[in-house]
Amino acid sequence: MKSCDKTAMKNINISSILRTFIINDQISQTDLANETGLKKATVSNLVNYLLDNGLITETGEGKAGIKGGRKPRYLELDKKNILAFGASIRGTNFKAGLYNLAGKTLWNSEMEFQRAHSTLWVPAIIEKISKISAEKIKSDHVFLGAGVAIGGAYDPRDDRFLRFSLQEPVNDEKNIYIKKLLQEKLQDIPIITDDFPNAMALGELWFGCARQLSDFIYLQLENLKATVLGNKTIFRGHGMYAGQVGSWRYGTEEMRPALIKGGFSTELLTDFCTNLLLSYAPEKIILSRENLPKSASIDLNGLNERLAARFKEIDLNGFSDKIVEMGEFDQKDRALAAAALVFDNYFQSNLLMGN
Repeated sequence: MKSCDKTAMKNINISSILRTFIINDQISQTDLANETGLKKATVSNLVNYLLDNGLITETGEGKAGIKGGRKPRYLELDKKNILAFGASIRGTNFKAGLYNLAGKTLWNSEMEFQRAHSTLWVPAIIEKISKISAEKIKSDHVFLGAGVAIGGAYDPRDDRFLRFSLQEPVNDEKNIYIKKLLQEKLQDIPIITDDFPNAMALGELWFGCARQLSDFIYLQLENLKATVLGNKTIFRGHGMYAGQVGSWRYGTEEMRPALIKGGFSTELLTDFCTNLLLSYAPEKIILSRENLPKSASIDLNGLNERLAARFKEIDLNGFSDKIVEMGEFDQKDRALAAAALVFDNYFQSNLLMGN
């Protein structure tokens, strides 16, 4: 049997500790050892490593036990100094910002491109990240990287955008490796790319209305598409294309044109949400405020009342009375959602392999 690589083991243990900090606002070293199952000596060494690297900070001492002994040392993530850059592209609109792990905006910017094309996006993103890295990130900051969210169809297996939304046919691009293009110029900065609504769903998870949820569906209605999260992780499916609910059937039509023709009626949405709930059994369905059709007038109270009656009718319990709610993030929060890609990748990924 081969021995486990020490660096890999250290990274796995660090990942376990950091996830514990995400769950707990503050925690003692003793409780860290109990919750992670690591030896106290291992936890002590890793805590010192994280303190030295600015990821955690001491918050004070607790009371000694009945038998006396050393007072517990309490620790927490240093959220104000852990930073990520976010950039979002929706059609010709470009938003960028620098944010800390508390969700505070440290800098932001917005511009409109003349047309929707990667030859404009990529240089603009590189210029903004380079400028921010030089001017806004201080020596005591922990900069985790840059997240880029673009509307389109995305394959995370090789970080490839199969196509982009809202491009003119004459400028249509396919199979573009945005991450690779950025990484060639920004070699020392980790880059995370994904599409909408995945970034927006993670924005709600980290900073919005889904902070207390583990399992939910984030549903955008205008460009009908969903992100399904289970145990705080995006479900991508075997082919990596889970969430393409716009192609679900509704009678003889696909769901997206059926919804548009039906005017997003409460009755039609009830049928649609019923199928989503029966298929995935989430804690909530969160409607995207960022991607809500202007013509849609959503009756949330009526929708939730119909859903409650529907599940009572089929004698299926377990869903809350207000199973569908509107998300907090709107258009102005797109870049923060892109930054959430970085935070989620760093703290929630299965293995934290040193980046």
